[in-house]
Amino acid sequence: MRTLLLIFFIATSINAFGQELMVGMRGGLNLTAEKERFPKDFRSGFIGGLEIGIKSKNHVSVELNFLYNQRGFKETYINNRDGERRYNKYYYDYISFPIKFGYRFGDRAFVSPKIGFMPSILLKAEAILPDYKPESYVPNGSFTVTDDTEWIFMGYEVTDIKSYVKPSYDFALLFEFDLGYKISKSIELFSLISYSSSFTWFSNSGFIFNTEMKHYGYSFCIGARYNISIN
Repeated sequence: MRTLLLIFFIATSINAFGQELMVGMRGGLNLTAEKERFPKDFRSGFIGGLEIGIKSKNHVSVELNFLYNQRGFKETYINNRDGERRYNKYYYDYISFPIKFGYRFGDRAFVSPKIGFMPSILLKAEAILPDYKPESYVPNGSFTVTDDTEWIFMGYEVTDIKSYVKPSYDFALLFEFDLGYKISKSIELFSLISYSSSFTWFSNSGFIFNTEMKHYGYSFCIGARYNISIN
């Protein structure tokens, strides 16, 4: 409902102060981690989707995006069971709705710094963790674990943890720098870099105990826009 109201706001604002309606697509690399527990490696994921916006006669822009946003992080450590380097990966996939305000410098070639906020709704969450079995393990059988048990690394196991992630939404502050070039009166190509930092906490309550984390990350995208002149 809120998204529909935002679209309505953009559409009805064009005649009031708009010069161009902008509709586009973008996609690229998302490098994300979390910043509250201890140092993590970045998750390399995808971010991309649709955007709609308006640019006023004084070059101020307002934009709303609809993005598939892959976040997460990776922990690398030495496992006590076999002394080998292993990793834990935590993946959180969201649908995000960034709302941004910017100013465009230039006409045919342009740069546009932007600031905004990014509400997101969790779609999927997975943990990819080492799977160890005792040496005496027999599928569907019983086994005994003692201090002297030898553990065998079986590979990595994927676990659905969406039900453990609380809350299932996120709000982040967003900074973006857009660099582009108009190849015609209506079509422009662009590349951008953005930084996002969540100001809401999330946890994997019941799966990882005593954890409160925040997402942050960098995005590198390319895309194209079609501009519709209002005048």
